[in-house]
Amino acid sequence: MIKQLNKSINEVYQKRHLEAVTSSIIASQVMLHYQDELMRLKSPYYKHNMKKHGSLFQKELIKAEEREFDKVFDSDEETTHKVSSNLMSGMEFILKNGFSNMMFLMKCEMVFKENPKRIEKLVDKLLKEYNLTSN
Repeated sequence: MIKQLNKSINEVYQKRHLEAVTSSIIASQVMLHYQDELMRLKSPYYKHNMKKHGSLFQKELIKAEEREFDKVFDSDEETTHKVSSNLMSGMEFILKNGFSNMMFLMKCEMVFKENPKRIEKLVDKLLKEYNLTSN
């Protein structure tokens, strides 16, 4: 009984750890994107201390992303590929369309929290209707 409980606790911990690492990777990628964008655009706000500390911060983000991504990737290569592909696709959507579309995404999230199975069925139906595939 205690072994079963320990196993359950360990599984919950591993799931939370994987979610935290994945979230960290996402946050690092988004921050890295905007950090790079500021540097590339030679933003008037990106001078002196911000430039100095921003460059150091960017290097640390790259190191953290590489280190953390390897841990996730090594644990389950196929799932990691699917998840990161979906995350990158989602990030690209947000970055291309700006944050003005975030309200729509927030509405989708609210409905999803209320009835995830129904939303999944609706999305699958629309994907089929438009001959699209999901990952």
